[in-house]
Amino acid sequence: ADVKVVNLEQAIADNDFVAEKGTLFTSSFATKQLKQLGIKYVGLANNHIHDKGKEGIIQTINELDKAQIKYFGAEKNIALCNNPLFFTQ
Repeated sequence: ADVKVVNLEQAIADNDFVAEKGTLFTSSFATKQLKQLGIKYVGLANNHIHDKGKEGIIQTINELDKAQIKYFGAEKNIALCNNPLFFTQ
């Protein structure tokens, strides 16, 4: 594939917060695995991105930024939500 886009169906967070419901999350090690798979873009707009709370969303975004993986569907704050993401090879 020229461009690989995946749905990241969980937060990437190492914080201790656990919601009082069924939760999905992974550790920051996941970004290394995404890089090894050649993933360049991930979608964050799903029902589990908030499972580690607001802090988990921010940590997810920070981990993706560190790994240079672009994302869409969630942001650190509402002002950044209008920024478009263009897919390139």
